Amino acid sequence: MSDAFAITDGDLTTLSLVAPQVNVGVKAVFDANTLADFPSASLTLTAATGRTVTIGSGNADTYYYFSRPADGRIDYTIRVTNADGEAFSRDGALTSVEAKNYAVAVRLD
Repeated sequence: MSDAFAITDGDLTTLSLVAPQVNVGVKAVFDANTLADFPSASLTLTAATGRTVTIGSGNADTYYYFSRPADGRIDYTIRVTNADGEAFSRDGALTSVEAKNYAVAVRLD
């Protein structure tokens, strides 16, 4: 739907637009207790579209955007390293993703 409008020098013209989200936003939320035990932590996201993003605890709480994968899936790997240098990882997937924002909580018990 569109409405006619005119641009006139010196006049302020405002428009009301609706722009639906068409991509998938993902951010990481690192648990404070997990970071106390594992000072090095990251979340790597990979979509079938070919986009891969690694989020560390220093750049968490920022959304990273992906084209919505046709298969509705974004794979992830959580990697952590403790103070002794021992590394651990866990794989998983976000499935049936829609065009909206998601937060992945990184918490290891």
